[in-house]
Amino acid sequence: MLTADQMRILPDFFKDIPDPRSRSGRRHRLSAVLSIAAGATLCGMKGYKAMAGWA
Repeated sequence: MLTADQMRILPDFFKDIPDPRSRSGRRHRLSAVLSIAAGATLCGMKGYKAMAGWA
């Protein structure tokens, strides 16, 4: 499991990745989306539905 402090710093690791999505389709920062996906994966979630449930 990830601690709250570990989850808080995850976006820092992804902040320099350029966002390829069009501006009209963005609801959340790419670093936040990648952080949630990474956190869910590290906690054993498999697939986007499990990741969404974890988030």
